[in-house]
Amino acid sequence: MARRGGNKTPSTGQVKFIEPDLSESRLLEEAQPLFKWEPVNNATKYVITLRAKSGNLALVDELSPEQTAYRPPTPLERGNDYTLTIEVVREGLSTLRGTLRFEVISADDLHDLRVARANMQKHPEASGVVFYRLQRYKEALTAFEVAQQRNPQDPEIQRIVERLRELIR
Repeated sequence: MARRGGNKTPSTGQVKFIEPDLSESRLLEEAQPLFKWEPVNNATKYVITLRAKSGNLALVDELSPEQTAYRPPTPLERGNDYTLTIEVVREGLSTLRGTLRFEVISADDLHDLRVARANMQKHPEASGVVFYRLQRYKEALTAFEVAQQRNPQDPEIQRIVERLRELIR
């Protein structure tokens, strides 16, 4: 079973991303997210490329070696998949790359997520299902734990709580 819910952002390549945290879900709520990475020794510049899966959007930007954070200049389109690539140009050394793949949550799913959060205490089971569907496993666990406190003898809720605990371990 895949382990989820850590505090690390999975990185592909030689650049270590710090933010956003994609360990649990690659769905980002923020349409204009902030990307942070660890500085790379001997970097002379960072070349940032942000592409939509559809190929319609390609932003390219250059940052100085002191800058280890990037925010797109305009909000990204909700519901689209994106790839952020950072090329680290280094003096006298080979170029390093890091890639991060993510999706900006759709407007409908963002609405569902906000409603689930607002109603978690009142309707924990329904909220838990929404959180699970949107890969918010820690929030799903919290919601089903609330449901379990209200219905401690319900075997279905108990099974769901156990499964979620295994999933985010």
